[in-house]
Amino acid sequence: MDACSLYPPNNCSFSDEVIRNVIQRTNPTNMSYIVQDESDPASTFTQSSKYISRASTKRTFRSTADILPSSRKRRKVTPEELLRRKIRRREVCRVNQQRYMNKQRQLLADLEDDICKLQEDIKGLELQHHSVTVGIPTQQTVWSVAAEYFRLFRHGFRSPPEALDAFALKFLMVSMAPDVTNGFECGPQALLRNWKLFSLCFEDVYVQVGRLETGALFDSLIASTTTSITISSNTLRQAFPHLNSDGHGGVRGGAWCPLAVKLLGRHLVVQGSVSFDWDTQTDRVVKVVTLLDLVTPMLRLFGSLEDVSRVFERALITPEGRVYGAEHCFV
Repeated sequence: MDACSLYPPNNCSFSDEVIRNVIQRTNPTNMSYIVQDESDPASTFTQSSKYISRASTKRTFRSTADILPSSRKRRKVTPEELLRRKIRRREVCRVNQQRYMNKQRQLLADLEDDICKLQEDIKGLELQHHSVTVGIPTQQTVWSVAAEYFRLFRHGFRSPPEALDAFALKFLMVSMAPDVTNGFECGPQALLRNWKLFSLCFEDVYVQVGRLETGALFDSLIASTTTSITISSNTLRQAFPHLNSDGHGGVRGGAWCPLAVKLLGRHLVVQGSVSFDWDTQTDRVVKVVTLLDLVTPMLRLFGSLEDVSRVFERALITPEGRVYGAEHCFV
C-alpha cells in the first residue's frame, strides 16, 4: 500500500508544473493599506466599510463622467449669455401678457355686444307686451278708456320706442275728443307731450290706481292714484332752479342750497287723483285733469312748513303737481 499518513492520497496530483502556473494575487493600485487593530472586530468592520464605500463612490463618479457626453458637462455661462436669457424670458412674458390682455378685451367687447342685443330684445318684447295688453276697445266707455289710459301710462312715457309712441297717440286720438283738454292745453298731442315731459323731469315714475268711482257730474269718472317719483338732478334744474345760487339751476356754475341737497335722490310717494269727463254724444273723453298732493311728502321730508314754502316759492312746479316749462305745462 503506497498511502502513508505523512503523505496525502492525491500527492501525485500536485506537481511542480501546477504550482508554477498559479498567479499570485496583487493589491489594486488605488488601494491604500489601512493599519487597524486586528484584535477589535468592530474596528475592522468599520474601516472595511469605509474603504468599500469610498472606492465604489469614486468608481461611480468616474464612470458617470466618462459616460456623459461632452455637451452635458457643466460649462461656465458668460454674462452676455445670462443677459440674453433674461431678455428672452422677458420677451416671452410680454408676449404671454399681451395675448392675455387681448383675450380679456375681446371678452369685454363680446359682453358689451351681448348687452346691446339684450337691450334691443327687451325693447322689442316691451313693445309686444304693450301691443297685447293695451288695446283700443271697439265699444268705448269711460271705464274702459280710463283702464287703458292707466295701463299705458303707469310707468310714465319716457323715451318710448317709435312704434309705441305711434300706438299711444292713436289710442288718445281714438278714445278722446280732438279738443280734449287738461285745463291748460288742448289736443291728444298735447296730452302725450305732457306725459313725455313729466317722465323726463322725474325718475322712476310709477302710477298705481287705488279706486275708480263716478264723479258729481253724470258720466264722469274719478280715479284715486298713488304716484311714486324720484327727485333727480334733472328735476332740480327743471322744477326747482331757484334753489341754486345762480337762479338758473346751476347752468352758470352756481351752488345748490341745503334744501336742494336734501331733495336730491329722494323717493316720494304722492297721493293724487285723475278725473275723466265723458261726452255721451261722441263716446269720447273731453277733459282729463290730474292733481297731485306734493305738500304732504315734502312736509314729511323737511319737517317744516317754512322750508316747504321756500321750496315752492319760485319753483316751476305747483303743489298740485303742475310743472311749467318755457312753453310747456305738464302734469
